[in-house]
Amino acid sequence: MAEVKKWCVKHEGTILVVEGGGKLLGYATMLSHCKEDGTSDEVAHTYALIADLVVTKSARRQGIGKTLLDACEAIARKCGQNDLRIGVLAANEGARHTYRDFGFTEHHLTLEKKLS
Repeated sequence: MAEVKKWCVKHEGTILVVEGGGKLLGYATMLSHCKEDGTSDEVAHTYALIADLVVTKSARRQGIGKTLLDACEAIARKCGQNDLRIGVLAANEGARHTYRDFGFTEHHLTLEKKLS
């Protein structure tokens, strides 16, 4: 949690929480001002990043992920960002489907080869 708080300070972030019945159902870490300096694979620019989006297993398929995505997008727009990003593991087909339905498209792919 300490690391997430550091991200929030550095990138003007916030942690969004959805609760129900006295339980945590999901959360998102929204970083409003991430900066690409142009030294890697991209040109220099600023974007918003959903660094974490988690919905508890028992609360999935209830619209909580979409609620969090909507809130993150609203924050990004309010901050004047033109780009909103989110990372996802390639094998997480459920999340990938949700993100595509929400309007996300592939931007940068990282491929991995196991050596052992």
